[in-house]
Amino acid sequence: MNRFLRPLALASLALTCTLALTLAGSATPALAQAQKADFPTMLDKGGSVLVTIKYILEAEGQEQENEVTGSLISADGLVLASNFFFGGGPGGANATPKQIKILHADDTVGIDAKFIARDTELGLAWLKVNSAPATPFPFVDFSKHAQATVGEELFAVRKLGKFFGQAFSIAEGRIASVVTKPRTLMIPTIGLATRSEIALPLYNTAGQVVGINTYILPDEDEMAGGSDALKGAEYGMILPAKDVVEATAKALENAANTPAPTEAPMPMDAPAPAPAPAEGQPK
Repeated sequence: MNRFLRPLALASLALTCTLALTLAGSATPALAQAQKADFPTMLDKGGSVLVTIKYILEAEGQEQENEVTGSLISADGLVLASNFFFGGGPGGANATPKQIKILHADDTVGIDAKFIARDTELGLAWLKVNSAPATPFPFVDFSKHAQATVGEELFAVRKLGKFFGQAFSIAEGRIASVVTKPRTLMIPTIGLATRSEIALPLYNTAGQVVGINTYILPDEDEMAGGSDALKGAEYGMILPAKDVVEATAKALENAANTPAPTEAPMPMDAPAPAPAPAEGQPK
């Protein structure tokens, strides 16, 4: 090579290498973010907030024992679960959950709890242990959330069945779409098809909560006649964390303003009580 052209060629090669390294360096954060998820930590922290809810669901004179997964959302034992499992699904409007027990970690006995509120539109239900534990519960704080975008990878921690010793497992997927009707919702890919255990927190690769998976049904008119109102949402949907915070505050407010029943209501076909005798008359 001409001795005058050699320095120019070397300079060009150096520039090319520098540019390649710069581009690689700019792509590194995105690649690192995609590989950032720490599964052992996510299993530990995500699993620590999950509880097993045992209860009896009474409907139309019949009772059925059920067992579902819920998530602790406060240190004193407030639990978020799916309303579909507590009579909030189709045909279950008159069902009543009772004899509720919350089992956390290795507890096999359970803590007595009560059903305090439900949001039929969002498919969510709230339960609360009757007495706060001596040691505060670990919980997922939806107020400290992150926003997620289309294509972002998300994770859910769930409990496997008794056959697997109820070990924790991670489901992963991505946000396939963000819709604004009927409300702001994130539609996940099939990897997060956890319809059997809806109302589980969803986390990003950094372990930040971004929402909760739920299932919102159209009204009866939209569903009538073989409507495709749910087309594209075969795997449920994700309610953003900020909406979970707002719904929880509203649920707690409504629960606080609703007086607890002091006695069993009188059956509709029961005779009216006899009037009290007037003063001076024999009782």
